[in-house]
Amino acid sequence: MVDVITRRTSKDTLIYQIPVFAFDLGSVGISGQKISPHFTNCYVIYNPEIDKFLIIDPGTIASRQYLLDGLHSIIGFDMKDTEFALTHAHPDHAHLLLSAGYEHNDFPSLGIKNKTVYVHQGELGCLSNPGSPVEFDRSVEFLQALGLEPQTREELIQSLRGFKQLFAKYGSEQCVQLSHDLDELKQRFGINIIHTPGHSPGHVCYVIDDEIVLTGDLVVPFLIPQLWPRQYNGCDFGEGYGLGTYKESLDTVLQHGELRGLPAHGSKLSPHSEQGPVSKRIEAINSHYDELVESISASCQDRPQSLVELAQQHYNGKLNGKNRLLAYLNFAAVTEYMVEQGLLREIRGQPLKYRTI
Repeated sequence: MVDVITRRTSKDTLIYQIPVFAFDLGSVGISGQKISPHFTNCYVIYNPEIDKFLIIDPGTIASRQYLLDGLHSIIGFDMKDTEFALTHAHPDHAHLLLSAGYEHNDFPSLGIKNKTVYVHQGELGCLSNPGSPVEFDRSVEFLQALGLEPQTREELIQSLRGFKQLFAKYGSEQCVQLSHDLDELKQRFGINIIHTPGHSPGHVCYVIDDEIVLTGDLVVPFLIPQLWPRQYNGCDFGEGYGLGTYKESLDTVLQHGELRGLPAHGSKLSPHSEQGPVSKRIEAINSHYDELVESISASCQDRPQSLVELAQQHYNGKLNGKNRLLAYLNFAAVTEYMVEQGLLREIRGQPLKYRTI
């Protein structure tokens, strides 16, 4: 039984929160990790003025039954009067829509073929190859640029392939109609849409009735969202990534006033929740990065340090499996930011190293 949470704004807009199972990393052969099943919060918005539903971030193909059970509990729900939107196109948010043509007894049909899906144009890279988003393809190049030992590099590439195979096996038939006209979505549903890149180039947040913001992966409780650098040692991820971009997006959300937050993962962000409202959580995230910048500056004061050395020191040598790759990517985003801010200088070589200025 799916536990659906219902919220109502002062303007009578209804927001239904449906937690849907996305994947279990343990099932795809990523060794050395103890990770519980990964869930995504799917949100269903009902606008009484136009009598239509909007489903945001429905999850993966494995989310179908969870989503169906949740939708069946919503009084008056009809898929015929429903459209879709994404905060961003990472697989745990969007893959269900891109595997809509995959029919199997274990995955009942949702009847979403030819539905309109609203998404920022910055997410085209992920949507064009849903089993292998841009970040994952570039991550292989990133590993090669790190200067790792060949065996270590191959182990990390293998863990990456396991994650990609989880989605690629279901195909990627284009069965929905993608629309980048977010102004149309805003007008139809009365939702304010904020472009908030950093975690991904086309990430957006949805502000509903100036009271609640669907934060996607920009702001989540207890976790610091994964970041990628724009560029590292010749490996180009592109615009829309990086710590500087991410921090600017956090500031953009703060400019919209004190809002209650509904994240894509975890529980709500409000004055009465453990993590506080969105503004308090953003303050905590900024503090985390301030402390990390200070730590890296201290480490690079006495001698140049490589990205791998910095990450291993920070985690006391406890990095393993795919977590190691994600940590290296996150540290690449931070060191890139520090170079931009004039706090570090790069020392070219193999591997690339950093020294405090």
